[in-house]
Amino acid sequence: MNGIHPELLKQLKECFKPGTKVRLLHMNDPFTTIPTGTNGEVLCVDSLGTLHVMWSNGSTLGVVFREDSVVKIEEGELGAGANRAEMAKHCPTAKLIGPAELKNYRLAFRGSKASALATIEKAKGGIVPALLWEISLQDELALDRWIGVPELYRKATIKVRRDGALVDALIYILIDGKPQNKPSAFYYSTLLEGYRVAGFDADILKAAVQGGDADATGA
Repeated sequence: MNGIHPELLKQLKECFKPGTKVRLLHMNDPFTTIPTGTNGEVLCVDSLGTLHVMWSNGSTLGVVFREDSVVKIEEGELGAGANRAEMAKHCPTAKLIGPAELKNYRLAFRGSKASALATIEKAKGGIVPALLWEISLQDELALDRWIGVPELYRKATIKVRRDGALVDALIYILIDGKPQNKPSAFYYSTLLEGYRVAGFDADILKAAVQGGDADATGA
């Protein structure tokens, strides 16, 4: 059985310390009960490089090195740009332009129950606030890795309103086909923090969560 190089194991343990929040991107197990997009908290990394995780659905199935994949959760996707400290860490050359509005869109949460992810959907009369950033190609690649492209999200260019004018902006949208549901408490709290710091209306978040709750109840 092949082992893992000690230096690589050290890097894994430094990256995924106990308590680190992660999201499942892929699990190479046809019988797994953990859906892609499920959030969890790292318990430990063992000597083989397997991440032992407490998943939000109650499972503790490990993430096998070189077989499965996860991404660290450091801020909610639509809240990422609103958290300037996180943007500075992941995209050090990004420059803040200022607040903008996505008109005729609404915020929604889609995915598994208690682990749904944020996205935007077309909705006449709706408004979703955002922070507009100027980013380099390197920043964009870093965002792709951070957010989970192409496993969870796809990229699109849409019109946003900034200072009364319409400008083109890159946006990350959740891949279609997922049911509307509620996010985890941790995921929601990171989004809420980003909204509050940016001065956005938190009622938009609350309405999106209530919409997911209603949809799940009626399913």
